[in-house]
Amino acid sequence: MKKISLILVNYNTTKYLLKLLSFLIKRNYQIIVVDNNSFEELPIEYFKENNILLIRLKKNYGYAKAINIGLKYAIGEYIGIANPDIILKNNEIEEMVFYLEKNPDWGCIAPLFINEKKEILPSTRTFPKIRHLFFGYRSIIYKIFKRNPYSFQFLNLDKYNGEKAIEVDSVIGTFIIFRKKALDSIGNFDENFFLFAEDLDICKRLWEKSWKVIFYPKVKVIHYLGKAREKDFIKSEKARFRSFYYFFKKYYPKNFFVDYLFSFALILLYFQLIFLRDIKIKLF
Repeated sequence: MKKISLILVNYNTTKYLLKLLSFLIKRNYQIIVVDNNSFEELPIEYFKENNILLIRLKKNYGYAKAINIGLKYAIGEYIGIANPDIILKNNEIEEMVFYLEKNPDWGCIAPLFINEKKEILPSTRTFPKIRHLFFGYRSIIYKIFKRNPYSFQFLNLDKYNGEKAIEVDSVIGTFIIFRKKALDSIGNFDENFFLFAEDLDICKRLWEKSWKVIFYPKVKVIHYLGKAREKDFIKSEKARFRSFYYFFKKYYPKNFFVDYLFSFALILLYFQLIFLRDIKIKLF
């Protein structure tokens, strides 16, 4: 039985998916691709020839549900969840699995993400509080005042320069390797998250079951940020808004200020989309 299963959720990122698969098929992994009703054509024979399980969904069910569908077929002791728009070059997966094997109380582990220019991308987050609502990586405030204390705290900006594995509240869902036993203990992903914030939720539930969430900055993975979303940017931003709203509703007591702040945030979102027209500036 294969020790490592990898689940890739594809939505119109076929070019990046095939590039990543060209690396993965050389390794002894179980590879599962869940296609969320992409309109791009998929090379079906390529998947068959390389023993890749392709699950083609009849509609776009969202990221969390697509992962859960893939998990039904995963047989590995360790489960990797990855966006197709990343680049793996060496033994990144094996190195992270090695540390999971050595530490039985670790529920998941994730690398440091960098872009094509080798610039550091956000790779971890603290569990957000109300005061963090407007201080995410894509917020206007962060773009203007990068060293403000709220963004610094929320994005764990002091944790990216080391090489040791460290405990964090949450890792970014671009690429995470889970212990299957840990996922089984929490019931997999919450499908109420269509897109975004499902990583915050899964990490929070891991901690609640006493599984540690680990960030390992020694392993660096290139991420072509936002390639799956750029073709339908406005819809993805609405999904981001709804997911964070659901996260706050799920984990925090009913609070008038949550509704008030999210209403203001929605206005800010549309201001950014309509007037600034900069796809790099987003609410979260």
